[in-house]
Amino acid sequence: MKYLLGTVALVLSSFGAFAQTIAPLTGSVFLVTEYTRNVSLGWSDKKTWSDYTPRDVTWSRTAEGLEVFSGATASVLVDTKTYLHYPVAAGVSQLSETVSQSSTRTGNELEPGTSWKAERTYTSTPATWCHDLKNYLDSKFEVEPREQYTLKIDGKDTTLEVTPVVERGWWNRCYSGKRFTRLLVSKDLGAVVSIEHIGYNPQGQVHESSYRVNVKEIKRP
Repeated sequence: MKYLLGTVALVLSSFGAFAQTIAPLTGSVFLVTEYTRNVSLGWSDKKTWSDYTPRDVTWSRTAEGLEVFSGATASVLVDTKTYLHYPVAAGVSQLSETVSQSSTRTGNELEPGTSWKAERTYTSTPATWCHDLKNYLDSKFEVEPREQYTLKIDGKDTTLEVTPVVERGWWNRCYSGKRFTRLLVSKDLGAVVSIEHIGYNPQGQVHESSYRVNVKEIKRP
């Protein structure tokens, strides 16, 4: 009897896992996110984020493989070929002109422990603080051990396994500074669910462009 009950429980458990299979994001999807630009660094650069505010975002993917997080005041583009990301003006859904680029990444799988390098030079909008329109990024990426991430999908609390992709690199446009990014990628959704970015000025201080956005709810059409 115990064996029979155990078998039934196992079947029901397997059926439940199958019934809760999560479909990848496609088309255009409405997201509810929490967003902040308030980061403080303590001893050994420990990061603390505070003062999150809700923000509605539309997610989509371009034919070139860019993930587009489009908000009312700004958007973010994530190039999933390299995992370089670009905060841009609201409504923008394509990268600016590329001058040169290279990457050592091979394949599309994100396995913990793997790493690659990526460089890209591209044109930027004119700025009063720099006469050069060329912006250069030089970064190394590393995939960290998988972790859990909780959000709502179609109104249901859901825990996903996500893979952290960490970028440590430099930006250069007349001046130079470090950049740090940690993205959480869901294989089930086929999408990024969190972006944590800290930019540094040439003096090594945290720049005001730093931000963090976490997807808290997905509402499919």
